[in-house]
Amino acid sequence: MASTTARPLATLERLCAEARTSDELLKVAGDWIADRAEADAHVMCRLDPLSALWNGASDRGYPVNSCAHYREQAFLRSEYADMGLASRMPERVRRLERGVTPTDPYTELYFDNFGYGYEAHISFAVNGQGFGYMTMAKTTEDFGPGVMRLLEGAVTPVTQHLRRLIAKEMLEAVPGEGVGLLAVDRQGGLHGLNDVGRGMQAVLTRRDDARSYTVLGVVAEMARRELLAPGQTPIPRVLYVCPETRRRYRLLAERVSNPGFPEQVLIVAEPVRGLDSVELLRTAGLTEREAEVAMVTLRGFKSVEGAEALGMSEHTFLGHLKVVYRKLGVSSRGELAALLLSGV
Repeated sequence: MASTTARPLATLERLCAEARTSDELLKVAGDWIADRAEADAHVMCRLDPLSALWNGASDRGYPVNSCAHYREQAFLRSEYADMGLASRMPERVRRLERGVTPTDPYTELYFDNFGYGYEAHISFAVNGQGFGYMTMAKTTEDFGPGVMRLLEGAVTPVTQHLRRLIAKEMLEAVPGEGVGLLAVDRQGGLHGLNDVGRGMQAVLTRRDDARSYTVLGVVAEMARRELLAPGQTPIPRVLYVCPETRRRYRLLAERVSNPGFPEQVLIVAEPVRGLDSVELLRTAGLTEREAEVAMVTLRGFKSVEGAEALGMSEHTFLGHLKVVYRKLGVSSRGELAALLLSGV
């Protein structure tokens, strides 16, 4: 590999910019990075910005249904398989080889079962907020220094574009029509208890295959594990965009036990209307005026248009917007949208 990675990274930047959806970016970037690294196999997933749970995967070279195995084992509290930990890794790229952590359940599953000797784990995350994660495996040799430089360089463009596409998806989704209720039993069965819940259940059933796991499916799996081993798999609040209706919800889970009925976890899907309320923005520490500036910015107003709508000068508008970005630790409208929709 050449001593500089500038040219291949320019190619990756172009491929990322051309991707129109997060799933498309996963496929294009995952295959391209794996080719350059001469990896024998890879799995790349995007992460839900709130929970760091995976909600889609592109895989190549793994045995049939390997993504199903990955899902089944993702919550073994392995430092290499736990998605929440992966999104917060201080090292953006880390290497793993056979025998280094022989007691880790992830290495037992993948190295021993699939015969890989070396892996590279890449976290696409910003300030602890996960946007994507990639695992690449090789059988006979480690990843050389040139490959590692390429992987380190690939983190920024892929992170930026995943963040942009996920924020776009959230912005384009609309609030749910009503509260959805679903129940998960000890066998992992998902049961819709009302019309909204039954609609979500039907979507998951149609999409549940080795290559297409929605956040709802992962939450249902976590709920099943929580029933089997209480306290071992805490379920976070999760933002969920229904893949067919494009409506957005926040998923909350509560364990319920009634005499005469099997123990279940109740999943409540509540509509997310965060972008429709100045009050939500004020709970994030903004003044009312700052919240109004943030609101019109989120709705796509340019600075001149926003200033006119709020009856202030453009200079004053931009001053308020700068304070909003500083208080919330973001640098763009897309980051602001992703942060607020994630439940700030």
